[in-house]
Amino acid sequence: AWLVEQGASVQVYFTAGALTISATAVTLQPGAAGDLVKVRNVDSGKIISGTVMADGSIRVGAS
Repeated sequence: AWLVEQGASVQVYFTAGALTISATAVTLQPGAAGDLVKVRNVDSGKIISGTVMADGSIRVGAS
């Protein structure tokens, strides 16, 4: 079973040092924990790739 389904609304987190930015995105493909998936940022429409975390959120960029 997938942890996140295609078309699901998810929280995306980008962490750089002490700064963490979160955004809402829609998954463009399903994924399990640890998988790299593409998501579309709801506000900007940009498509980015991130890693599915155990809690169902998506982690992007440096950690």
